[in-house]
Amino acid sequence: MTNVRRQQMQFLRRFAQQRLLKSTGRGVKVSDFAEEKLKAEPGWMERGLAFTAAMAASPHWQAEPLAGSDLLGDFACRVMDTFAGEMIKHCSRPVMPPSFDATYLAPTIELLTPRASARQVTRWRRAADAVARLSESFLLRKRAAWGKPGPYTGCGPNHLFIIASSLWRIGRLLGQARYRRVAQQALRKMCDLQAADGYFPEHSGPAVGYHRPSVFGLCLYFAASGDRFVLPYIERGVEFAARALYPDLTPIETLDQRNRLHAHIGTVGGRAGAFDAAFGLTPLGRRLAQRIMPQFLDRVEQHPDQVPLSGAAIIALAALVYRDGPTARRLPTDRAAYVDRFDRDAAGIVRRDGWTVALSGYHGWGSPGNPFILERTQNISVFSDRFGLVIGGGNDKNRVDTATFDLAESGYSHYFPPVGGRVRVAAGEGKLDLDYGAAQTQLRAVIRSPKLLELHAGAMTTFGYQEDTLNLQIPVGVGGVRIDGRPIKLSKDATDPDTWPVKRWFEPIPGVRIETPGGAKFRWPHLPWNSYNIPAHTSTIGAATGFLRVSLSGGKLDERAVRIRVV
Repeated sequence: MTNVRRQQMQFLRRFAQQRLLKSTGRGVKVSDFAEEKLKAEPGWMERGLAFTAAMAASPHWQAEPLAGSDLLGDFACRVMDTFAGEMIKHCSRPVMPPSFDATYLAPTIELLTPRASARQVTRWRRAADAVARLSESFLLRKRAAWGKPGPYTGCGPNHLFIIASSLWRIGRLLGQARYRRVAQQALRKMCDLQAADGYFPEHSGPAVGYHRPSVFGLCLYFAASGDRFVLPYIERGVEFAARALYPDLTPIETLDQRNRLHAHIGTVGGRAGAFDAAFGLTPLGRRLAQRIMPQFLDRVEQHPDQVPLSGAAIIALAALVYRDGPTARRLPTDRAAYVDRFDRDAAGIVRRDGWTVALSGYHGWGSPGNPFILERTQNISVFSDRFGLVIGGGNDKNRVDTATFDLAESGYSHYFPPVGGRVRVAAGEGKLDLDYGAAQTQLRAVIRSPKLLELHAGAMTTFGYQEDTLNLQIPVGVGGVRIDGRPIKLSKDATDPDTWPVKRWFEPIPGVRIETPGGAKFRWPHLPWNSYNIPAHTSTIGAATGFLRVSLSGGKLDERAVRIRVV
């Protein structure tokens, strides 16, 4: 067993011991946490519980027997009984087929069949066939949209990759060639969606977070089918995923068309995504998994309650996907200094002296009525090796006043999104130019030293009366900051945003000072749009961020300088 797969199985073993099993005076039993999850209505992707338990209980995947493995296997069978009933009921209605949930269905049945009764296996296979029939019909209705981005597919393309890969494996399980045939046709055609830079777009440009499920679906398909047609697409997809990372292996949200980064300044590391551990089919993917698994092992040891069931299940699938082979010596972000360009200067990354700056000039208009399409309101993020994310956090929706450049004529006519954008990066410096039609803006980031980074910004407009602002998103949550040396409490009981004047400097955390010559305003809390909290779409105070708002005159492209110092 390779080191990475050994780590994956070690993680599952510890997760099972910490969360799914419980030691008693008489031995081991299934934990209260696991029993409660079985009784409760499973949440999004939580149905991977059966597969996680089955993998942890399987002697084939364990170097030594796990105490309580029989209990865990029987528990997995009980979960599958409930899961099968839910799937049959779900698929009897005219709804979208289960996507992420279905990835666990066939492999769990394969693992549990030797220990299950004939009645259980028959019921599980009935559920698998119900999922397959609904998935086949769903994919065929979208045949004309295969290989096209979200506006054509109706749902995000990542769902199509996941649904098709699951359909292929269910087809193999059931011996149904037609399911496998439709799945293969869909997946091969959907590979046409891949951009030259390797990503699978959801709408316009990359969706860094949802690119990962698309690649994940191809990996699951290849691991089951051996269809080498998809390997080059996997290789390019993994390469993009590895390029769009901060040094702590967190995906760069600034490049993303629809996903936020739920991070606060002061936390570095430990936020790598489980999907990235499942790319072990290429040399770079194996290196990525090699780097990520120690983080998951540490998390399950130090904070087992913070490991979601969905993440544990994806690690279990990663163990099925992983293949031995050459491993890349390093990831792109392992380099101490580099520049990277995306889509012919639509975006870029600059790294030097312990700083990483991401600039995005991507632009495009989404569907205003679709809660899952988020515009790129954020054009810059700044990451420090010592302190993590200093500026950034993510995109938002229907809040143009939070855009990096908030340009308003007469106080109410906001210009957003830009109609054009361009990024130029060189050693230690990056420049962003945005065209709003009636306005042009420029933002320049210059890394001066390990302790100093400068931002220079300005706007030129044709406006009459105007209110133009540079907004720097500050990823601070509940706690405290310092403004001009004075402590400010950020309370968990805050309901409406408050604003504080900043005359000279703002300190989001001890050791980081943001200087604003000419003054600024700090606004907190901003509760970002939550696509999945339907219908309210509100976030809790735990996801709050703030904004440092610097006024611009609209008459000069390089009028204001903001200096970020670390001590």
